[in-house]
Amino acid sequence: MIFFSWPRSDIEVARDFDERVLRIVTGDKSSLVRLQVEWRDPKVAMLWANDLVARVNRELALKASAESQRRIKFLQGYLARTSELEIRSALYDQLADELKRLASATVRPEFALRVIQPAYVPDRYDYVWPKRFLVLALGAIGGLALGLALATAASVWPGRNSPDRAD
Repeated sequence: MIFFSWPRSDIEVARDFDERVLRIVTGDKSSLVRLQVEWRDPKVAMLWANDLVARVNRELALKASAESQRRIKFLQGYLARTSELEIRSALYDQLADELKRLASATVRPEFALRVIQPAYVPDRYDYVWPKRFLVLALGAIGGLALGLALATAASVWPGRNSPDRAD
């Protein structure tokens, strides 16, 4: 599949981004998640990675906030309809818990994902693939070695260089 063939749908672009640019690694025994973005420009990759984490946190906080607000409305409606003291006490406890969740989702910027180390631009001398000079040098040496091996094999092959006709 060609990476930049046109026209492309949004789904194809997102699939290519997931397969070629974005890598998410989860820990086996821990709840740590490592997000890695590989792109030609390291500054752009850093901005994308940090922005992705911020967007996920923002979206999950909005969803949690909306869900808490729905629960609060339900609990308030149920409180208005009941007059039994024990049930009202339990409903007030649940309402207090939902208000805490709502406050947490509204106030905390790192609601779902807590960033241990934000993305950064790597040093210029860090390992970056492909190393063009190394690939070119190895290709030239490999091509020379293959050419010499074929030339040697052609000169050693019996009857290959001897003329079949008599002069």
